[in-house]
Amino acid sequence: MKEYAIGIDVGGTKLAAGMVNRKGEVIDFQKSATLTEQKPEFVIDAICQVYHALLEKTGIKPTEIEGVGLGFAGTVNGPAGLIYISSNLPEWHLMPLRDVVNENNFR
Repeated sequence: MKEYAIGIDVGGTKLAAGMVNRKGEVIDFQKSATLTEQKPEFVIDAICQVYHALLEKTGIKPTEIEGVGLGFAGTVNGPAGLIYISSNLPEWHLMPLRDVVNENNFR
């Protein structure tokens, strides 16, 4: 088992991300604008940037991360990593968020 996990909340006005250890202690926290008026690729880039900012600031390597959880308001299929629709981000209809983010730098 790895020591750390990251949670990222994609909201209508902000991205909030935190890293915790196995004891549930917050190691670091980052926040940035969501850019809801932008196309999905800009928001995905912001998600990846906040992930990398946590790693860089803490010195934790991606290999030390057990998992990354993405929170997203809307109608979703969590196990499939699919967003059906979101009122906060209307261009996100049928977006395979988990797979797209994983392909774009969650390594």
